[in-house]
Amino acid sequence: MKRITGLLVTGVLFSMMLGGSADAATPLRVKVATPDGNPKVKVAKKVKLLASCSKDCNITAKLKLISPANTLTGNVSRGLRAQQFWMIGFVLTRYGRNYLKDNYRDSKLKVRLSAVDLETGKRTVKIRTFRFRL
Repeated sequence: MKRITGLLVTGVLFSMMLGGSADAATPLRVKVATPDGNPKVKVAKKVKLLASCSKDCNITAKLKLISPANTLTGNVSRGLRAQQFWMIGFVLTRYGRNYLKDNYRDSKLKVRLSAVDLETGKRTVKIRTFRFRL
């Protein structure tokens, strides 16, 4: 009985070392943040965010700018390599920037990132809401 148990444990350890890769077992992580690391997005002509994936992925970003007057939406997508950063955002007109400066406390930017792992095909969704700052 001891010999069979010892062979079984050795076989399991050997198969874990050869067959199972640690990268395939880890789930896909998606990150989104501001370029300066601040929790609030700066009101500017170009509103920018950074997105990244922990593994190779196809990523889609849905942006929604919610203000007291109206809501603006936009979609963008692309493929990313592991740990590569992607600058996403949109450009405001002068009127839109001035309106956002006047109403930045009541406005927010909602971001929905949907990433598909290229190896496994599993989808990971990250939703985050940002406030604005001057």
